[in-house]
Amino acid sequence: MAAAVQIAGIRKVFGKGERAVEVLKRIDIDVAPGEFLILVGPSGCGKSTLLNIIAGLEEPSEGELRIAGRNVLGVAPAQRARWDYRRRMQLALGMLRDPALDAVVTGESPFDMLPEVMAGLAQTAGDVLCHRLRY
Repeated sequence: MAAAVQIAGIRKVFGKGERAVEVLKRIDIDVAPGEFLILVGPSGCGKSTLLNIIAGLEEPSEGELRIAGRNVLGVAPAQRARWDYRRRMQLALGMLRDPALDAVVTGESPFDMLPEVMAGLAQTAGDVLCHRLRY
């Protein structure tokens, strides 16, 4: 079965010449349908840059990104616009309902408890990967 997300040889370089900084160095990742991927690493290692590339918010310097077998790099902005904020949010929330992600959810609270939850999470930040809020 083909990968749901395939990242092949992705590089990202910021700047040019002597000031160039290579943030992503030929990243190769295959995520099969039904799998989920957690990116872990120190600040500045390129996690957000890679996610921005996958989301289509940033173009890589080189490489390929395929989603469901389709190369999505270089998609014209006019086509990207069809995925407005609402549609992207629906997709993200739908993915959060996937039972496979329950393994990373360490707790759940009602939204009106947000101030108390945030205070508690700040004290135990190293022990919490994902906390779900019910609206």
